[in-house]
Amino acid sequence: MDVHAANAETLFLLPLLAGTYFFLRGKRGAVAAGICLGLAALVKQQAGMQLPILLGAAWLERDRRERIAMLCAGFAVPWLAALIGLAAAGSLAEFFYWTFSVNGYYIANGNTLGSSLRLAVAALRLMFGFAPGAWLVGTARLAHEVVRAEARRPLVVLWALGSLLPIALGGRFFPHYFLQLFPPLVLLASAAAVDAWERLGRWHWRLAGAAAASTLVLAPAASMAAFRDAEALSVPHAMPSARQVAAYVREHSSPAARVIFWGYGSALYYLSERRPATRFPYVTYLVGAVEGTPSWWSPFHPSKPLEIARAWDLFFEDLERHPPALFIDTAEAGYFGFYKFPPARYPRLQAYLDAHYRRSDVAGFPVWSREP
Repeated sequence: MDVHAANAETLFLLPLLAGTYFFLRGKRGAVAAGICLGLAALVKQQAGMQLPILLGAAWLERDRRERIAMLCAGFAVPWLAALIGLAAAGSLAEFFYWTFSVNGYYIANGNTLGSSLRLAVAALRLMFGFAPGAWLVGTARLAHEVVRAEARRPLVVLWALGSLLPIALGGRFFPHYFLQLFPPLVLLASAAAVDAWERLGRWHWRLAGAAAASTLVLAPAASMAAFRDAEALSVPHAMPSARQVAAYVREHSSPAARVIFWGYGSALYYLSERRPATRFPYVTYLVGAVEGTPSWWSPFHPSKPLEIARAWDLFFEDLERHPPALFIDTAEAGYFGFYKFPPARYPRLQAYLDAHYRRSDVAGFPVWSREP
């Protein structure tokens, strides 16, 4: 359920790594390093954690003042360009609201400590199963460098420990968050492997070490067999009923039509090859279903206080601008566990559907078709 083909982490890691590489070139690469980190943070704010990590590493250098000033100046360049462009487009206030205010809401309404710990353990088990060598050897090397000053590389240690902060924000521990930790983890594991290789002087010991390392690298292949099964990978985003309702949408609407999948249905827009009629490809902000928390699935956890009233106003503005040809309710079908939030729970929305649409059912999904 969390193995994405692409996400913000996969997109920001390239400029983040480029920025760290330029930083390692010394003062002459500091401005370029800052620019790259600024671009990474524009993709997702969590990437901005790399700036204080590099600032901490720069503080240990003799030319710390110049390097820190150049790093911060470079970081400011893409952000200033973005802010000027947003101001020119008249979208600056919206940018601050959705980027900072709503993200503050998202972090503040995270999980309790107990739930967070359970999610962290589950995510780490999954991550360890994918790459046991990196996790086992990398974390051992991290502990070694923290304890032994002569073996310590400050940047790598700061990088590994600093990356844990954005991963832990909100206590959700989605597996894709851990991608931010993998670069320093791989560097740590590589250093440990090189050190071990140099210590294994005789060829037969080196052969045994290579065999053990190969086992650690190749062992996950057997446990990942399910990830080559197209049907297993389709759950829950593209299970048979979801593909069936998507086919119905393709057959009963024009390619230019706008539709709404009420729920967490961004994958259904892709399967149906239709554009959403609203700016919200999933409606979590409207109903207070905060991802990764009990407000989504627990009937005992209130979601009403977490609704964003502004999102409802924008949603109905979108409906006026692009009246959807079809409105598909994924809550009644329980798609992606969204059963708590049927349209009937929201009188304004249900009144809109009753006034303009007629209901039918397709593969367990209520489908509301616009009256001619």
